[in-house]
Amino acid sequence: MWKNLSKTTKRLILIFGAFSIGLAFAMLLPTASPTQSQPDCNSFSYTSCPEQCVVCPPCAACSSIACRSPEFCESIGFDQNWYGAIKERIG
Repeated sequence: MWKNLSKTTKRLILIFGAFSIGLAFAMLLPTASPTQSQPDCNSFSYTSCPEQCVVCPPCAACSSIACRSPEFCESIGFDQNWYGAIKERIG
């Protein structure tokens, strides 16, 4: 059967096979997720919040503060400098 196929068809089969093997291999490799490189910000108090995290309220209407991820704080309207600015004001 292989002998009856044209050169173009044989090449396409080989390319597809190589692509499939490469894809299967790539799926088996461990991938780095953002949570592996960042600490779990929610597990820290605001007084010991690591540099990679941000102190902000847990919700836009909340009066308390907590250690959160920068993405979370920005999603509810608080930038990374919010806590520092508040500390300067109350001084």
